[in-house]
Amino acid sequence: MSKINNTDQLPDIPWKHMWSVDQLDKGRVTLTIQPEPNLYESLAAFLDIKALKALSCAFVIRRKDGGHMIHVHGEIKSEVEQICVQSLEPMVSEIDEAFDAYFADRSQAVPFSKAKKELYSKYGVDDTPILEEEEDPELIENGHIDIGALAIQFLSLAIDPYPRRDGLESQLPDEVSIATTEKFEERENPFAALKDLKRDD
Repeated sequence: MSKINNTDQLPDIPWKHMWSVDQLDKGRVTLTIQPEPNLYESLAAFLDIKALKALSCAFVIRRKDGGHMIHVHGEIKSEVEQICVQSLEPMVSEIDEAFDAYFADRSQAVPFSKAKKELYSKYGVDDTPILEEEEDPELIENGHIDIGALAIQFLSLAIDPYPRRDGLESQLPDEVSIATTEKFEERENPFAALKDLKRDD
């Protein structure tokens, strides 16, 4: 799953879970986090869904090759309640989504590919390379990574904008399916405006 760049422009995510990179040595750390139940309503509103029924995220965090780069592998498990685009009735979907993200302290190291991209841009080279996530890591802020916001970012991308109850589509004529879908307002992804941006900082 693709990450969202320009994290300094992300909307204000209701759930934060700051994790200190000082806890990480040359090995790896595994942990599982979940928001407090009193945050479910505000998270559902943020994600533009009817209700958030369950959410947890397991992480494996390690230093890549023992260096300055930190690799975060996560797996989201969630239950979300949405409105079926055909029947307009509530439905619950289960989400099980894995993702990878990379972080680095830019004061300690800048990837060569990142430096090359900046050099191309400086001299107006047209074929500026598009960097892979690993080549353009996110910034570690004050020695911390917000793994709560990271989980919500990838959960938002995993939610189906056009949810349909199982088996319902085959039971409806095509014209009915099209009509109900056209009347349904697509779920607004809070990260949609940032999805295709490439960081220029």
